[in-house]
Order: sequence, then C-alpha cells, then structure tokens
Amino acid sequence: AVTQAIFLLSSDTEFPGSRVGKSSTLNYKDLFSIQKLLIMKQDTKRIKTIMANINNYIFGSAKLSSTLDSASMEDFSEEINHAMIALDMETDSE
Repeated sequence: AVTQAIFLLSSDTEFPGSRVGKSSTLNYKDLFSIQKLLIMKQDTKRIKTIMANINNYIFGSAKLSSTLDSASMEDFSEEINHAMIALDMETDSE
C-alpha cells in the first residue's frame, strides 16, 4: 500500500515496467523491498521503533505501544512473496 500511495502522490503517470518512475525517477522496486522488510520484521524492537518514529513524524502524537500484539495484526507475508516473485519474473522476461 505504501508503494502505491507514493506512486499516486508522485508526478508519474503510469506504473513503469522498468520499476523507475519516468518523471519522478523513484525506484519503485526498492520502495517495495523496504516496505516488505518493514512488514516481515514488524515484530522486532528496531522496526517497531522505526515505525513509531515514522508515525510520530506523520501523525504527530503516535506513540509506541508496549501492548502491541503481533497476533492481532494481519500477516501479508504470503502476498508480498507472491508479488516479489511476479516482479522477478517480469525482470527475467525483459
């Protein structure tokens, strides 16, 4: 969702097959990889701290909750893996 939001807010008019925005020069594959890392490692203290800092910067008063329970969060790792495989297949066919 983050990569798509960045794309929508960018000056790019189409999602590039090259994975680099034509007018923005954003590397969408790298952005997706960072997003994947944040989701896959969301249970670690370091990622929780990073996300709290991002949330605080964006939303102002967000705080890291010690009651944050990963069991109550949705797990999108399977969907991310499928998307990464699809990205790799597209690269191989170019």
